[in-house]
Amino acid sequence: MAVSTARAVDRRSTRGPLRMLAGMLPAPLRRRLGARLIRLAWDYPGAELGKCAPATAFRTFRKGYDLEDAACEAISQVIGSTQLSYERLVTLYQQVVYLERNQLPGALVECGVWRGGAAAMMALANLAEASERRMLHLFDSFQGMPEPNLAHDGEQALRWAGRRGDGSLVSTGVNVASPEDVKSLIIDRIGYPASSVVVHQGWFQDTLPVARPQIGPIALLRVDGDWYESTLVVLDYLFDLVIPRGVVVFDDYGAFEGCRRATDEFLARRAPHAYLHYIDYTGRYLIKS
Repeated sequence: MAVSTARAVDRRSTRGPLRMLAGMLPAPLRRRLGARLIRLAWDYPGAELGKCAPATAFRTFRKGYDLEDAACEAISQVIGSTQLSYERLVTLYQQVVYLERNQLPGALVECGVWRGGAAAMMALANLAEASERRMLHLFDSFQGMPEPNLAHDGEQALRWAGRRGDGSLVSTGVNVASPEDVKSLIIDRIGYPASSVVVHQGWFQDTLPVARPQIGPIALLRVDGDWYESTLVVLDYLFDLVIPRGVVVFDDYGAFEGCRRATDEFLARRAPHAYLHYIDYTGRYLIKS
């Protein structure tokens, strides 16, 4: 669960003047150009690590995505329960709609859940587009992130986690949530049926071997494990379950060396012709052939 670095950039000093300028336009031009002017506040050259907007950006502008209004309505229901960028949230909504409209079978699986915001986006897309509910299989330690391994994950990950870097399965105390947080959002607030939500608590190395036979075909696999080993173990156990034309999402590909290295190594062995589509500075996805 990579924290969107866009949150660390204070754009208020840029956004304010642009809003004032938009307000000075005649009404017809304001409707046509105002949102574009405001959007410039997120795209200015000083934006850190590329053009990536926080989830709260849904309140101020649209970027021209298909299904964007529906996705923004869904985002409004998950604010506070996700660290994903606006771009990754809208794209995730689109991906589930693609599955539903093409009647592609399988479960929705997320490895690295935090408070459940991304899983709730998938649930909301299913509720909006389909008459039948898909199984949601959600994997997380609910102890926070494991320690990165300097040999695989690099110094940036080690600095970010602030730990020894020996790769041991000990929580860094970062991004800690609980199964109750997830169920409260998806079942109680969103209204997804409890019978369709399975939360697998524990480290991936322990839970995936046990759960794999229960999952069946996977329509969408969302990999949000941050580090090399946690990314690779997800792919090793679950990639083969993803159906042809199914979606695999990599949340941390551009943010952490370990995730990128594990993804590249795995795809070189198993899917050398796969094309990684760009979402934002860190997010990538592929459609499995």
